[in-house]
Formats: sequence, C-alpha cells, structure tokens
Amino acid sequence: MRNLFKRNTILLVLFLFVIVPRLIVFIFQDRNFVSDNGVVINVIVVLSILVGVYLFVGGIQGFRYKVKHNRILSTIFILVGLGLVIYSLYSLLVFSLWSNYTGL
Repeated sequence: MRNLFKRNTILLVLFLFVIVPRLIVFIFQDRNFVSDNGVVINVIVVLSILVGVYLFVGGIQGFRYKVKHNRILSTIFILVGLGLVIYSLYSLLVFSLWSNYTGL
C-alpha cells in the first residue's frame, strides 16, 4: 500500500507540473505570446499528452487492488488522463489550424 501511495503522489506531482504551465499560458494568452512561443506551447502539449497517458495507464493498473478507495482514485486518474489527452490533442489541432491560417 505504501508503494501505491508513492506512485499516486508522483502522478499528482507530474499532473500539477503540466497543468500549472497550461493555466499560465491560458490566463496570459495573447496572440503575440502564442505566435512567439509556439514551440513552448507545443512542448507543453506533448508533456500534457504524456502525463495524460501515464495517468490513464496508472488508473487502469490501480484496478488490480481490491481496495474501494483505490478504485475511486483509479477512476479519477482514468477520467483525468483521458480528459487531458483529449484536451491536449484538441488544443494542438486548434493551434496548428490557427498557425496555418495566420501564416506562422
């Protein structure tokens, strides 16, 4: 159980390190920032996809244990992982379409 707690803590820390930069970009989003730092945004999107997949796989692996608390946490990880991957792919698509439209 202690190893499971360590793994879940690592997942949450990785999740926060991906969400916080994404929120900063979202809050201070202005077109000049996005066009000048497109590479930074693409790196954040790729990291978001990786962490989303990691959360999803970790959530699926958590169902092996017969603890009710762990199943709830695993379900949350699966949903958050899927949501993060879908949102990241969507934002990557929107950014690439916007870049093609503006000629960047």
